[in-house]
Amino acid sequence: MTSHNDIPCATPTCDSYGRTDGRTNEEPWSPSRDTPSSVTHAPTYGDLTFTQALEEAIDALGAAGTRLGMPRPEQRNEIHAWTRRAIYWRDRNQCAWCQRGFDQAGMLVLDHITPWAAGGSDRSDNLRTLCVPCNDERSNYATDAYTRVLPVGLCDRCAARPTPTRRAHYIDAESTFRLPIFCGNCGTVRDCTDRRRVL
Repeated sequence: MTSHNDIPCATPTCDSYGRTDGRTNEEPWSPSRDTPSSVTHAPTYGDLTFTQALEEAIDALGAAGTRLGMPRPEQRNEIHAWTRRAIYWRDRNQCAWCQRGFDQAGMLVLDHITPWAAGGSDRSDNLRTLCVPCNDERSNYATDAYTRVLPVGLCDRCAARPTPTRRAHYIDAESTFRLPIFCGNCGTVRDCTDRRRVL
C-alpha cells in the first residue's frame, strides 16, 4: 500500500517558517534579486495597466469639476406639465442626489443630466428631479453626466384604453420598436411599442 509521503506532489516543499523560496525569516527580501513577477508587473484592467487605469480615473475626476458647453443661442421650449408630473412621479418626488423630498428639501426642480449648455436635450431620459441646493451645486458641471434614467411616456396598456379626454391609440402588434418606460398614466414600468408615445 502506498503511503501519503510516497505520492508525488507538484507543490514545492516548505521549511519550518512556511517559506518555499529557500530563504529564512531572518533573511530580508531584496527587490534586487529574483523579484516575483507579481511585483514587477502591475495587474491589468482590460487593456490598461493599473497605473493607466488610475490616471484615467484621476482625469475623469478632474473633468467632473469642469463646466460643460457654452450657453446655447436657441430658445428652449417649456417642458409640458404632463411630462413634468410624470418625471416627478418616476423619481418619487425626491432629489436624485440627497434623496430628500418636498417636505425636507423644499422646492424640487428638473435638472438636465447632460446639461442644456452641453447639448443635452429636453427628453425625459435626460431629466431628473433635484432640490434647489443640489441643483445650484451641480450647475452645468460634468458631475454624474453618465447617469441613465427611465424615459417616461404612455405604455401600450394605457394607450389602448380610451378616456374622456383621449381616444384609444392603435397598438401595432408587429412593431419592432419596444422600449421599457415609466408610464405617466398608471405609474408602472411597462413596454411601449410606439416611439411617438415616449416623451
